[in-house]
Amino acid sequence: SIKPDYPEAHNNLGNVLRELGMFHEAVNSYQKALATNSRYVPALLNLGATRGKLGMMKEAIISYQEALLIEPESADAHYNLGDVFQEVGQLQDAMKSYKKALSNNPKFARAHNNLGGIFLALGDPKEAARCCERAIEINPEYAEAYNNLGIALQDLGQLNEAVKKFQTSLKIRPDYLGAFGNMSLALTSMCYEILTGTGDTSTIEQIIDDLPTSLETDIIWFRLKSVIDGDTLSAWEKITQNIPSRRSETISKDDNLVSVSHNHREDKPPAETVALLHFGRSWSGFVHSL
Repeated sequence: SIKPDYPEAHNNLGNVLRELGMFHEAVNSYQKALATNSRYVPALLNLGATRGKLGMMKEAIISYQEALLIEPESADAHYNLGDVFQEVGQLQDAMKSYKKALSNNPKFARAHNNLGGIFLALGDPKEAARCCERAIEINPEYAEAYNNLGIALQDLGQLNEAVKKFQTSLKIRPDYLGAFGNMSLALTSMCYEILTGTGDTSTIEQIIDDLPTSLETDIIWFRLKSVIDGDTLSAWEKITQNIPSRRSETISKDDNLVSVSHNHREDKPPAETVALLHFGRSWSGFVHSL
């Protein structure tokens, strides 16, 4: 049994319960820890994070603010408070919290990354890029920061540089579908340049060749072939060789299936596979680090 006057034990039990997805039970454990020691900051931070998971944003803010009354220079408390402010759309408050976290811990890579997300949301991709670059300086293996830097550079019109950042992100995390989706969107823009006579097909082909082998890579290749009127049949066959079964969780029954145009071809893929052509379409949002 847990000693009633041992807040560390209640806090640790709360952490286990939270990992198991038992959020309400975790909240109860953290509150027991605080009933023993109301100034126990780890329990306040964990209580705030768990309340956030439950959508109790006002209560989460209160938990973090109580922690900051006890430890005003806690970078973690300022950072977590910034997360909640960002979640509820209070971007200016989130910015202030991330900056306070960084004033107490200048090497807080996640805070640099998330501050970049705020600048991007406020229409300042240049400052967003600077924040992501700082996060990468601190953690050169930060795949999300490379992905986010790519988004900022794309907004700045630096398409080729954006693609390089997505490539780096994928080298670090070959299974990172968010970076695949953003790479796909960037390549779509590059395909438009081909159609307008300002782009080079060989450049795009080299980019695709450098991507990790996956179904997403096959889909991107198919899109390119469709744009340049290439051999879409063989490209489609490559997709179908690696396509998940109809029962795969990859395809949600709620997906909106969209028709796919095959240049100069009447044959169409089965309906259950059409959704996969759009599997990576909407990852342009800034990735927020927790």
